[in-house]
Amino acid sequence: MWHQKTRNHRRQGWVLPDALLAVSIVATSVMLAQSFLQTTHRLEHQRQVQLQRVRRQHDDALKRWLAVQ
Repeated sequence: MWHQKTRNHRRQGWVLPDALLAVSIVATSVMLAQSFLQTTHRLEHQRQVQLQRVRRQHDDALKRWLAVQ
């Protein structure tokens, strides 16, 4: 797949296997980055929902405590 090129070789630049390898590396990197961002977004959303739930429970507990006073 990787061939040593001599100076007299007519073809210069990328050969097809090299280009396919480069494209697959870039595509894999993009897919991994997208997956990481989606996971981060999902976890942050879950954290926000849980935080709002805890705040609401705390507020309800304070209201009940004030009602008893």
